[in-house]
Amino acid sequence: MKLSTLLLSSAALLVAGAAVAADLPAKKAAKAAATGCSSFGDGYIAIPGSDTCLKISGYVAYEAALSGGTYGQDGYGRVGFDAKSNTEIGVVHSFYRINAYGAAAVGTTPESPTSSSPASGVFSDRAYIEFAGFQAGLIDSITDIGGTQSWWGAAGRIAGGGFTTAGVNYTAKFGNTSLTLGEENPVTDSYGYATNRPDLIAKVSTKSGAFSGSVAAVSHAVIDTDTGDTGNGYALLGQVQYTAGNFGLIAFGGTSQGALHYTSALTAPASYGDYGLSDFANGSYSKGTNFGGAVNATFGKNVVEVAVENTSATDGSNWNGVDNTVKNTYVDAWASFPVAKGLSVQPEYIAKTGDSSSNTAYLFIVRDF
Repeated sequence: MKLSTLLLSSAALLVAGAAVAADLPAKKAAKAAATGCSSFGDGYIAIPGSDTCLKISGYVAYEAALSGGTYGQDGYGRVGFDAKSNTEIGVVHSFYRINAYGAAAVGTTPESPTSSSPASGVFSDRAYIEFAGFQAGLIDSITDIGGTQSWWGAAGRIAGGGFTTAGVNYTAKFGNTSLTLGEENPVTDSYGYATNRPDLIAKVSTKSGAFSGSVAAVSHAVIDTDTGDTGNGYALLGQVQYTAGNFGLIAFGGTSQGALHYTSALTAPASYGDYGLSDFANGSYSKGTNFGGAVNATFGKNVVEVAVENTSATDGSNWNGVDNTVKNTYVDAWASFPVAKGLSVQPEYIAKTGDSSSNTAYLFIVRDF
């Protein structure tokens, strides 16, 4: 074969190969893994191969408590997984939180030695999804509008103060004002006075300058399982806050009929039985009131708060022929003193007077992450 023929044939093959290659899809360069999701705030990172941003947070805490002559020690752990994604319906947000605790020792002081009484548990208290104004899952009750900062204390527990429930709600915003409508699992008492539907709740929140406030209304259906009678209880709750610089004031209050859980510091259903109280019995509703306030101040990174709460609960059925009213007052002094980044010491003192009295001092060492 002549050299000129060989060169022409090779050139033709090269041109044909280039034409075929031009028809093939171009190979995309590997996408670099994103290291941040700034639109969602600090702490979020992109999950490689996904359009979801994830933030992991939580704390580890030590607790020591002294009440009268009895003391106890405990340890806590919490991890939260906060995931957000931009979608065609806006941001989709999901949150899941795991808690763990373990009581290492309890005893009396000073004469008696410490006795070992180990106890531990792992549980989830938050698991919800948020999108387009909706929230659904295991949540903080939307009636929890006490507003106090206490890490562990009893004061400020209007509407149960941080109690967990399952429900669905929708929030519509109108400038600085929002309207939330929702349904949540009801709380019943230990006598078995049940309900035949979820609790229905409406809440309005607003903010103007240094002032902010919320009001909530609850409809709570009840059934007397002894007689079969049905009824509808209610609760009305309100809160206002004033914040100016490093200083803040909070005032809150509420009233209830046939829905003690929303105004009483009796946050657990079993506590109703301890006092012989029920939401509805023999055609009579219980009545409850709750009011209090708090003042807080920030000094550098240090925070101090003092809160006061008064609760009253009356069983309308006059159990055993006696007007069964339970009144309690709580005073809670709490502070947080950071000693290093993410590490703080938080003392707290709670004094309770009324139906029963107690004074408890706490010391928490908290490591946030």
